[in-house]
Amino acid sequence: MIEFSVQLLPLLLAVIGLACLIGGADFLVRGGARLARAFNVSPVVIGLTVVAIGTSAPEFMVSLGAAWRGSPDLATGNVVGSNLANIGLILGIAGLLRPLPVSLRLLRVEVPILFAATVVFAAMAVDGRIGRLEGGVLLAALCALTGFNIRAARREDPNVVAEFANEYGATDSIGRDLLWVAAGVGLLLGGGHLLVGSAVTVARNFGISELIIGLTLLAVGTSLPELATSVVAVLRNEPDIAVGNVVGSNLFNLLAVIGPTAVVQPLAVNDELLRAQVPALLLLTAALWVVLRTGHTVTRWEAGILLATYLAVITVSAM
Repeated sequence: MIEFSVQLLPLLLAVIGLACLIGGADFLVRGGARLARAFNVSPVVIGLTVVAIGTSAPEFMVSLGAAWRGSPDLATGNVVGSNLANIGLILGIAGLLRPLPVSLRLLRVEVPILFAATVVFAAMAVDGRIGRLEGGVLLAALCALTGFNIRAARREDPNVVAEFANEYGATDSIGRDLLWVAAGVGLLLGGGHLLVGSAVTVARNFGISELIIGLTLLAVGTSLPELATSVVAVLRNEPDIAVGNVVGSNLFNLLAVIGPTAVVQPLAVNDELLRAQVPALLLLTAALWVVLRTGHTVTRWEAGILLATYLAVITVSAM
């Protein structure tokens, strides 16, 4: 009984770490966005920078912590698994609830950029390593994309600007919002450390490879904020937000997570990841682009195919 409890303890700690990551990301986004509004930063720019980076913070902290601990399979598995989950699991579930139309801007700009970024990531990883130079290229691409989005935000629809302003209003206490930001950073650091350490222990205790832990436990766990956002958006009859949330998250995972992580600590890429999960990610990303181009909507049967493909990839990976 004691041995069984000792084995379950890392799972409990992993759940606590995950909760800290999700809560920390929310605190960081809320506090940072309100502080930015206090300095008259455009609401749309806040959404494209503070909010976007904040929602990718769990993946970043997990991947950086794993790479720093010498567990590159957790780092790369987390990002690839998270992107697979975003398309297959999250869009699959959201699309089954309601067909998901997509805006023309997303179709013409963000989705092609996401596919290009996925291809570049795969090309960088094919030799089994993503070095500092390659990480720097991804980081530079992130800066260029952010600059492009900020310029485009100046021509944003007034209704969208009003929506962001309503969601992230001006602060009434700079000191309190600074505390929110500090608390968010602290929870992200602590939660990332706790989750990665627990995941390594779980993998060792149960004889599961770190790659599988990264592709499943860490990937799905760090994607929970995106899942919640997408489901709520669909239930509120705002399906375009669900698709945009997934595309934006996947793009930031590749550029804002893999890029800085590889700059700090070059990443080894597992052969199994290259043989199975990376091709599956390329396939799902290409399928999403084709689906959106043909009908400008993710229908229920297409969502079912995305979900079934994701479950098949994870099942094969686990076997």
